[in-house]
Amino acid sequence: MTGELIMSEAKSRMVGPDLIKIAATFYVIFIHHKVQYTTEFYMKYAGMICGFLIGAAILSVVLYGYGKKQEWNPSALRIAVAAPLLFVVAHFFLCKYAVSFFLIISGFMLTGSLEKGASPIKEWYRPNNLIPRILRFYVTLIPIVIVGVLVHIFLQEKPYDLAKIGERLFLGGFKPGSYYIVIMAQFIPVFPVLYLIVKRWRAKGLIFILCLTLLWDIVATGILHIPDKAYKFCILRLLPQFAFGIYARLTNLQRRPLIHWGMFLVGLVYLVVFVILRAVPLPIFYQWRCSSLVIAIFLYPIIVFLLSQFQKISYTDSTFSKQVITLSNATYHIFLFQMLYYNIIGYDWNAKVNNIILTMPVNLLICFMGGVLFYLWFSPVENKLMKGLKTCLTPKNKR
Repeated sequence: MTGELIMSEAKSRMVGPDLIKIAATFYVIFIHHKVQYTTEFYMKYAGMICGFLIGAAILSVVLYGYGKKQEWNPSALRIAVAAPLLFVVAHFFLCKYAVSFFLIISGFMLTGSLEKGASPIKEWYRPNNLIPRILRFYVTLIPIVIVGVLVHIFLQEKPYDLAKIGERLFLGGFKPGSYYIVIMAQFIPVFPVLYLIVKRWRAKGLIFILCLTLLWDIVATGILHIPDKAYKFCILRLLPQFAFGIYARLTNLQRRPLIHWGMFLVGLVYLVVFVILRAVPLPIFYQWRCSSLVIAIFLYPIIVFLLSQFQKISYTDSTFSKQVITLSNATYHIFLFQMLYYNIIGYDWNAKVNNIILTMPVNLLICFMGGVLFYLWFSPVENKLMKGLKTCLTPKNKR
């Protein structure tokens, strides 16, 4: 069956087998190049398009969490399978750069929300809009921290310092990737400023933000010598990630092959020399590892390419697409659940079993199923709380 027949069959049987629709999807993405991108198309299918990428990013977080604190015993398995697999997963499947991946997609999606008028920028700073947007990140985090603390108390058989509970909540829970929550809480009030800069000056605005971050990094690492624990929570170092996401949306994923290949190669050389091999020390930018300005430059052409391929999908009214959208909606809950899992049992269990072939699939299954169940259970509670908070913060004459 040719690609055209597959597409015809899928369109005429929108309630038919998902297998046909999946086959048509991959045909359109990788072979068929006649479907053109439009704003209307993107706004209709944004959930599925970005759902694929967000799902890939959260998958990479779970995989990276697996190897982050693993202590391998010397064995043939490590030499032949485990070490190369973890190396490939960490660097070439972008696992170590998943937070930057998330941030670029976040800028892209929020800009799409503004562009379609769902959340006008003039209303962004109203308390009934701004405060719920920020607190939503922490409301979802609360049950994760509570469960983590209760398990810690039970296992340690001693009281848990209340100050540490507050610290866990404020700093985004447990590793890996906890700084993402703090960064997003800072980004919400900063987003309109970045949006207006990039919207007004486009490429010049983007370059201005890159230079601002570069200047900050010089001051932070070359003059102030800010320690890692403080540096990673500062939003100034991650402004390029958000700005690239905004720029990608405002330019309708405009592809410039020469520039994008140059960005990709610069980032690749940086990764190989400074991150993977660590052949050359970084005397000033010693914090430039997995979430730096150069990583944003490296990831941008990759994300633009992937989104520009997914834009060719011409339908989403299938069970498959709805599942993808559900998964993308649940990614934050999966992200939080994998924190809890790794810190309660995941790290210890993986170290004891020490078998990547067994433990990695189990980790994926537990984190994804647990996160989705957490989403299905807690998201109605979140929505009610946020709706009530928004109502309380709205002036009575405007309710």
